Amino acid sequence: MRRIGIAAIWTIALIAGALGSRPAEALTAKTLPPATPWNLEATDAGCALRRAFGPPDRSLVLEIRRFQPGDGFELSVDGDDLAGLVHSHSVTIGYGTLWKHEDSGFQLGTTTRGTGTVPSIFLSSALKAPDDGLIDVRRRAAIVTPEMEAGVDRISLSWSRNNLILNTGSLGKPFAAMRSCTDALLRAWGLDPEVQNGLTRYPAPTNLMQMVRAIQAVYPASMAATGKQGRVNFRAIIDGQGSVTRCETIKSYNDPEFDALACKVVRRTRFNPALDRNGKPVDSYYAATVKYYLG
Repeated sequence: MRRIGIAAIWTIALIAGALGSRPAEALTAKTLPPATPWNLEATDAGCALRRAFGPPDRSLVLEIRRFQPGDGFELSVDGDDLAGLVHSHSVTIGYGTLWKHEDSGFQLGTTTRGTGTVPSIFLSSALKAPDDGLIDVRRRAAIVTPEMEAGVDRISLSWSRNNLILNTGSLGKPFAAMRSCTDALLRAWGLDPEVQNGLTRYPAPTNLMQMVRAIQAVYPASMAATGKQGRVNFRAIIDGQGSVTRCETIKSYNDPEFDALACKVVRRTRFNPALDRNGKPVDSYYAATVKYYLG
């Protein structure tokens, strides 16, 4: 059976959760100190904060990547300490004392290390969600404040009887650098950050489900036959008339065929254009993540 989920990057539904009624002593806690400074990578595909934790011979690497401005990000972690996650149905992410959320839609993979591989996971996340459980990283830009970012000094991952804690140190300065990086992304796309930050309406497909079904229809048989999950991150530039002038897939985890076909669908999708603070249609962007689960 094939299931598809699509979530605009700025409207990612997350299930709020805690550790349930499991007593704290039932968890096997492991705390890892930082092994490297934060590294900020800026490319056309987005901005990524990266840092290693733990001993050099068994390090765990954390990456926080944004494909556009906002509160949401893609979280990926790789290292041997994640080996037990392959048998788990969900993982609970915690950000300091801000909040925890349980994610059953995380995706597993492997990362090449030297001559071998280590397990990895990736998922969509944010430091905090509003009360309705939706993260709207553009329209609700004030949900996560710089003060909240500065107050987060650790990230935890809990599953089964495991509790892995990464002592990140304050995320205040790293996330400030990330914001500067994503503003530079807007300028690289030919968009004015001041205009984009003042939009009164954001681009949206005139028929979202039609676009979803069309992308679902192009899921490659080769991926389905091998039981391979799909995850497409794409970004489209939408002009003031609601037409797609550019579409590109970013940080791909799929066969190139899938990425090309997904963007082909997006290019023929009609959008309601963005409106500036005066209600005038302007160029903007639409970024989304499409996920396939096979099971």
